Amino acid sequence: MQLEILLSDEGNYRRYREFAADVEKLPRRVPFIPFLGLLLRDLTFWNDGNPKYTLPGVINVSKLRRLAEPCLALQTLTHFKQTFPNADASSVVRLRAVLQRMRPSRGSGLF
Repeated sequence: MQLEILLSDEGNYRRYREFAADVEKLPRRVPFIPFLGLLLRDLTFWNDGNPKYTLPGVINVSKLRRLAEPCLALQTLTHFKQTFPNADASSVVRLRAVLQRMRPSRGSGLF
């Protein structure tokens, strides 16, 4: 499936949501990079669209559970140890060193 089709916003990202749900159901874990923008959008929607309290002084626990679900799924999906069977040890060490030296972009570097 082409990336443009998978990440189409049609139907509230229906194709991507179905794909992500299928990945979570696989019997063995595979590398998966979640669409963080959609996760943040969903969290904002749930946080802003639901009251903090159900009654005066009574915390809306169902809201907190709903906010926790995608965070726990994200944590599960990103805890994956990648192996490179065809790479020699020195290549992996060099790659790790490059990745550890990388620093996040700031300001205009992001756009």
